[in-house]
Amino acid sequence: MRCSNLECGHVFLTLDGTDIPVVLPGAVESFLALDAPVDFCDADAVDGWIASLEPGSIGWELALRTGMYGVSHYGEGQSLSRRLYERFLRDLPIQLNLVADVGCGVGGFSHVMASRSACDIVGLDASGLALRMAMAAWSGPELSVPELQLGTQLRARRLAVPTTPRLGRISWLCADIHNPPLMAEAFDLVVAINLIDSSPSPAIALGQAAAMVRPGGYLLLAQPDAWNTHATPASQWLASSDDTWDGLLAEYGLETVDRDDGFDWELARTPRYRFRYVSHARLARRVTTTS
Repeated sequence: MRCSNLECGHVFLTLDGTDIPVVLPGAVESFLALDAPVDFCDADAVDGWIASLEPGSIGWELALRTGMYGVSHYGEGQSLSRRLYERFLRDLPIQLNLVADVGCGVGGFSHVMASRSACDIVGLDASGLALRMAMAAWSGPELSVPELQLGTQLRARRLAVPTTPRLGRISWLCADIHNPPLMAEAFDLVVAINLIDSSPSPAIALGQAAAMVRPGGYLLLAQPDAWNTHATPASQWLASSDDTWDGLLAEYGLETVDRDDGFDWELARTPRYRFRYVSHARLARRVTTTS
């Protein structure tokens, strides 16, 4: 894919078999390790792929985790993304023309947004595998995701993707939130769900997300604040109370306008073994000189 700046002319990689551009700084290979050229619309292809993975390997764990999020977003009732939209965004007082879903994962929020608003959405994530699932779910009507059954056996589970209007347009982008190839102050809404507390550098991730919000636009954060040293060094952990979160957002020119600390959701490792989370959700607005 060629850069839209005609004076640049740089040609970016795309994920194999897709038109998803890969725009990553530094060692691209480390990010491409978070990918496998599999079609999640094809259950036989998914079964063949996961059968080749060694149980407990990095690839096997990646497949399992991606599948867990696929089931959470597309296979079970009222997803976190749908509830967040209804709670915070349905009655926003601005027109949403351009939206960034950073750390979009398997694309659940991007799908919800595009089914409710005639806007342009950029779904950004560093995992090519998650983006392939997001793209497959958007094409529908069926999605096949890895699911752990007995012991260490992964099998493809078919999910019927809900039929929803396609009001908006989604562009998927394989990129790093810590150095995103997106313009500052360009987006009416930036969404970061389960991103900040799983980033190795959360202050940078939050700063980059905040920088994308245009004056008068909004930032929606939602995460359980479940800090752990596997994802984030303890020295990098951020605010631990509502007041300190409000102060941190204010440093980026954002004012908290709404919050809800009771968004519970589940990830199912197996059909019988589930993790339950309660997310803190915050909607913040970029302050303008006239607001």
